[in-house]
Amino acid sequence: MKNIKLAVILNLCIGMAMALPDSEFTKCDIYSISDGKVSAHLVATVAWLSYFDNGKRTVLSAPENNIPHYDPLGKIDSIELSNSAISKSQIFSMHLKRNVPNENDPLSNYGNLWSAFGNFAGTIINEQNHVANAKCSYTPFKSEDPDANNLVAKFKSEIEGLNVNMSKLLSEQKAPDLENNPGKLKFYVNIVTYGTNDLRNFVEDFLCPDQTNFCDNNKKNFATDFNFNLDQITKGDHMVAYSIKYITRGVKGEIRLVSGGVLIPQYVGTQIKGIILYFHGTSLAKDDVPSCFTGRRLYAEYAEYCHRDNVYSSSKLAGGILASQGYIVVMPDYIGLGADNTTIHPYVLYSKVNAASGLDMVTATKELLKRLGGKTKIQNNFYITGFSEGGAYALWASNIVTQPENTFLMSNQLNLKDTVGLSGAYDLKYAQMPMLTDDITLKSHYNIGNIDTAKEQIPVLISYLLSSYGFYDLNKDYSSLMQNEFLAHKCIIDSKSYTVPELFAIHEPYIYNYQIALSIINYLSKAADYQDHPAKAIVQSKLWADKAFLTKLEENSINSWSKAPTPIGLVYLSKDSVVTNLNSTNTFKHLVGKTGVTAKIIDTERYKYGNASNSNDFDHPQSEVLQLAAALQQFSYYK
Repeated sequence: MKNIKLAVILNLCIGMAMALPDSEFTKCDIYSISDGKVSAHLVATVAWLSYFDNGKRTVLSAPENNIPHYDPLGKIDSIELSNSAISKSQIFSMHLKRNVPNENDPLSNYGNLWSAFGNFAGTIINEQNHVANAKCSYTPFKSEDPDANNLVAKFKSEIEGLNVNMSKLLSEQKAPDLENNPGKLKFYVNIVTYGTNDLRNFVEDFLCPDQTNFCDNNKKNFATDFNFNLDQITKGDHMVAYSIKYITRGVKGEIRLVSGGVLIPQYVGTQIKGIILYFHGTSLAKDDVPSCFTGRRLYAEYAEYCHRDNVYSSSKLAGGILASQGYIVVMPDYIGLGADNTTIHPYVLYSKVNAASGLDMVTATKELLKRLGGKTKIQNNFYITGFSEGGAYALWASNIVTQPENTFLMSNQLNLKDTVGLSGAYDLKYAQMPMLTDDITLKSHYNIGNIDTAKEQIPVLISYLLSSYGFYDLNKDYSSLMQNEFLAHKCIIDSKSYTVPELFAIHEPYIYNYQIALSIINYLSKAADYQDHPAKAIVQSKLWADKAFLTKLEENSINSWSKAPTPIGLVYLSKDSVVTNLNSTNTFKHLVGKTGVTAKIIDTERYKYGNASNSNDFDHPQSEVLQLAAALQQFSYYK
């Protein structure tokens, strides 16, 4: 590898090891000797070169006093690099020291016993500079010498001052760095390798919720309906999962750094069939995203935004159904989620923005594949699909890349083969929005399968949609969208209170989807009309007379298309309590005559969970595994 340059902003807090791709492992320990104040409180930027060459550690050091560094208080006399690697994950140690001990500084007498570990806060890879999460932290210091303790305590405020200086430095560094084209790869790291047996068992668990009495029948119907036998998952080799960060544009056209997950099958001597762009379904919590493959257990080494204990199911399902069959799967986290957690996700009413962000991730993934190298040939076939919220984004992405003036396919050397929407909200004005705001006892009209599921999901979805619209289009004025009493209500999660719009904008570690949903439902369940009309206590009655809002619904509906890409497949459920299948049937009618469109209905009565005395048909929340198999089935027609 050449020109792999890593710049690190070091914090004085508990250290972490950061695994870089292509067998690069880097860790930096700081051993600080004070030079008259407390140099251990420094924030330093140090650059070096290092890489593995066929498993052998190689360190390219620089002259002792010629290493770039950020030293705002002028405390560093020298920086030395050492080859004394402790383990594979530690290339070398870096020592900050003063050449001549200071007799007036009691800390200098402790030498290397006074130590702190450095955090990786930013990286430069192949001249790509991104700095994030840099903050100077106070590390408690205890010594038998009271003078040393007093001196450390005295300069605690100095650390807080460095935070201000560092924030200014970071803003200066970020500004030119983020002026990149959308699709620019900024960061990547290999997170986990999935064995095929593990993936098979994971898919089986979704076909057999709680190991129900209906497991065998579900698997039999799965094989019949989608020509997919679970054992074919194990015929391939393992899957490698990468988390990446890349550049895209937000709702206002601003540059944003976002994240996503990539699954790459490891087939020796076999061609990879192509790339699948997969848009996931609705996520409420900021870290309920594809790039958080394994939950927080393996994430301390690199990601500051993955706090969940459990595995993100969509990523692993996509691995079992799609990647295991020879496809690279690209899964964007979305704007406002994952690494981009400082704003609200532009939900449903901003289809083009989300679709474009997914396409930018494909561009970034192409760059990732170049860097990883490898001898396996990748065909230029390109497929797009998405489930639930992501279903509409999939169709919009297909529409974008097939416009005459669009150069995405040509610049990425891809050939769009097929697009499949999976129970998406394609018709917002005449299907999805009416269902969310109507009396759900009219379930025969909307083809609702389970009233209880609808009551759980509808209040959350409509709250999310209106919160996002108010945030982006109405300057956070929600009064014309939601009722005052509902807006004034404070949702309590872990002893903290939030308004409903705040629930979807906050990034609090360890807040889960179910907590956000329950905090809304618990309030609404007290309303008189909740059982039949769960959204009545949320939505302003005058909303349906709001021309700007109605225009927004129309602009983000597939029915607004005068032309359409081809081919397009629509997969939907016979009964759906979350995204009414009127979205698909209305859209199918609109697209017939404009494109080669097909439709596949999944009979939910063929898939059950529970027991003989209390069984339920699969519904929207259980259907992703079925719909991914349906997408794969259609992709196989367009090799």
